[in-house]
Amino acid sequence: MAPRATLRKTIEKKGGKKAASNNAKAALLKMPVELILEFSDAMPTVDKIVFAQTCRPIFNSVGLIPFSKDEEEFREEKFEYLARRSRETLNQWVCEQCLCQHDVDLADTPSRPALNCPVGDLYRSKHNLSLRLISGECYRLGRRHVQLALKYTRLYNETSSVQQQYLRSLMAAHSYSLSYLHKGIKVSQMVKITPRVVDGRFLLKCIFEYRQKAQPIHKEPLFGEFVCQHQSCLGEGEAYYPFSQFNTAVEKALDNKQHEFRSHCHYCCTDFTVKASTHGIRVTVWHDLGTESSALDPVWKASVYSPELYSSDEGLVNNAPGRVRELYDSEE
Repeated sequence: MAPRATLRKTIEKKGGKKAASNNAKAALLKMPVELILEFSDAMPTVDKIVFAQTCRPIFNSVGLIPFSKDEEEFREEKFEYLARRSRETLNQWVCEQCLCQHDVDLADTPSRPALNCPVGDLYRSKHNLSLRLISGECYRLGRRHVQLALKYTRLYNETSSVQQQYLRSLMAAHSYSLSYLHKGIKVSQMVKITPRVVDGRFLLKCIFEYRQKAQPIHKEPLFGEFVCQHQSCLGEGEAYYPFSQFNTAVEKALDNKQHEFRSHCHYCCTDFTVKASTHGIRVTVWHDLGTESSALDPVWKASVYSPELYSSDEGLVNNAPGRVRELYDSEE
């Protein structure tokens, strides 16, 4: 029996003649079964699982594809599979904690996070972690926010008015200020965070400004602050790390007032500038947080440290200084 007839027989046996009739004209189903199987055998596991779910005839030909039995590989494959399934489901997001999809909570935003995973914890879990920002307790951007913002932007014409309003909430600029005493001197801090989607990527611009009116500004108010998980401002006597470009930029800016120093992180997609005046320091940071993919996206993993997601063997190397800033500004 010819391969096409074999496929038709299989379809009629498992899905009925009606199913065969409806799919008979599909170009893919006109191919020999052997060739379809050859294509699927060459696919990675996740691609093969998704391919098998294209339609009933393909599933009947390819069969049920299991995930890897290795625990680490299983987790990676399940992440990727769920991320692909979630691309077209407007009311769900993929959870890192329990490896399943949860319904969207329209009240959950970076400025007012509310994790609706029954076993998740925003503050003590190893999963669903937020991007760490300078004084970031007022803004906790999670992967689910990035995932939903990119999905609703891509499928905007298919979203409801309620979902469009939620997208505006996810993409809303956020500003706040705070004051504290440092060695008896009042320090004021102003923060503005502005997300933006450009070419299918989630970008974030953060402006942090420190002011100290009583006396000239110095480095101490920034001790321990960071622009990403790799770049921090070191205190006096702390060990110097070869990749602390932020620390170097702060020192240069204080020595050369009114001059803007530009730099970037080699280990994640982050650009930043530092500019100092007599009574203030202004730090501007641009983050590229990746595309609409799983939490295993190397760009996201490089931005948010998690023992469950991050591996130094898969570290990202950023050799394009200024790229993130340029991309963000391209949509001005």
